[in-house]
Amino acid sequence: MIRAIKLDGNTVGTGVCQKGGFLDWLEDESQRKTHERIIMNKIKKTTVAKKALAMVRKDHPWVTKVKDATKPLTLVVTPEQSAAAKPLHPCYCAIALSTIGATTNEPGFEGLTCTAPIITKTTVYLVFGKTALRYKNPPSAQAQVDNFDIGRGFTPGTYVLRPFGTSSTLGPRRYPQPSRNRAINLVTGKPYPKTKVRDRRPTTMQGYAKLLEKKLGAAA
Repeated sequence: MIRAIKLDGNTVGTGVCQKGGFLDWLEDESQRKTHERIIMNKIKKTTVAKKALAMVRKDHPWVTKVKDATKPLTLVVTPEQSAAAKPLHPCYCAIALSTIGATTNEPGFEGLTCTAPIITKTTVYLVFGKTALRYKNPPSAQAQVDNFDIGRGFTPGTYVLRPFGTSSTLGPRRYPQPSRNRAINLVTGKPYPKTKVRDRRPTTMQGYAKLLEKKLGAAA
């Protein structure tokens, strides 16, 4: 937590309070701001992951980790599952019933089956062992969930759960850094070739007069 450091009632700086009551702060302004920015970025990156894990553990306390899925998962909702689903319940909707016993082709999850799901309007959590995989709920399934919760029923069919995009993942954001000297061609991924700067020639009589005056002054 970032706190203000006060001595005799006057604020003299800020610091980062770590575990154990240890207060680490730097007198140099630039170093202090850099230190605070790093801490705040770590807090922001882990806030979404902590909230997701807390929500999953509320119904499934044995889960120890939430991980973003990297490959899509196809689900088939049958009429029997649609009839047996319970409205307004994230663990017993039609999509949730269709995921029970489903397998995934995620690396490291071979041979595991889904034992417990949590379905929200935009996110689907599927529990494999002690890890919950996080998928994006497709728009077609979102509309069906809204209709089902107000008593209109859930249409059986095939729904594809897809991974979240790069900007919505749980981990840190990583973006390619462009070259400082030359722009990057987005098609080839390589810097544009260097271009030679041509001499600007005057195009009017007034411009020629100024250029001649400049050359005569330099020769004198």
